[in-house]
Amino acid sequence: CQRWDSQSPHSHPHTPQAHPDAGLKENFCRNPDNKERPWCYTTDPTWRWDYCDVMEC
Repeated sequence: CQRWDSQSPHSHPHTPQAHPDAGLKENFCRNPDNKERPWCYTTDPTWRWDYCDVMEC
């Protein structure tokens, strides 16, 4: 996953500053916009984002 505080390789609006209560730290999978499940921007320039394979709490 791409770090949430990084704009490379994908620029995006989901930054820790824009969403201070969303826990957007490091490159951890999160769900800041209430998608189906946690996701992250990828480090692959050709694949913008993907869902994460994590267990539901």
